[in-house]
Amino acid sequence: MDGLIYACLKKHDFWSNTSIELPDPSDTLTFVKEIFRKQVVHFRNNEILKRLQRWELSNENAFVSELKKQREENGLERIEMISRITKIPYADLAAIGSIITAGICYLAMLEETCQYYNGINIKSDEGWEQLIRGIDNILNLKYNENGN
Repeated sequence: MDGLIYACLKKHDFWSNTSIELPDPSDTLTFVKEIFRKQVVHFRNNEILKRLQRWELSNENAFVSELKKQREENGLERIEMISRITKIPYADLAAIGSIITAGICYLAMLEETCQYYNGINIKSDEGWEQLIRGIDNILNLKYNENGN
């Protein structure tokens, strides 16, 4: 059963299945914003993934460890690539990306049982657009802080 769940998780996992090609340096900020928009859409529209993510959070076995390892390797590559292009320090970019990604995952899973989070209707497209604007603002601040 664990093997079946692992195969399904691997098939639906956003970060393991999203290929990222280097953007033109002048489009890097737009590129990074688009990655997070795609993650929002992917999580919100995939009930199977949300349930599998809940299962993953409550289990630790060889399959879950392997998936986490693969996801981590992919993430480190992407952070290194984007850090190099944007000149945003790697550690800063890793922290910002982790917070944004974790927030998207959590709120997408919470959406099933909770309508509002900090006054934002997370069951509505409008609420998620507000969250995306917040993500964009965080990225704009850091990007501009580094003289880009």
